[in-house]
Amino acid sequence: MALPRTLQQRITRLVDPPGKNRDVEEILLQVAQDPDCGSVVQQGISSIVKSSSITQTAKGIATAGNFFFISLSYSTKKLQKMWKGWRMKTP
Repeated sequence: MALPRTLQQRITRLVDPPGKNRDVEEILLQVAQDPDCGSVVQQGISSIVKSSSITQTAKGIATAGNFFFISLSYSTKKLQKMWKGWRMKTP
């Protein structure tokens, strides 16, 4: 069974220094024969999860920011309506 393509790419970046253009299969075969193979795979998975988590956090903050302003606008309109109602009741 082959590793997912994204994981293959991450492992290749971790093991193969920039500037070298070695074959992906050659790099993965080298990693598979290395006794420290599990550590390299773990680093690859960690880098994928880390970048995904950062992206999701940023999206969450942006989304929460939009809802905050929408909620603030709604609350302000309700308070204005309430204030207007109080002024009409006061002689």
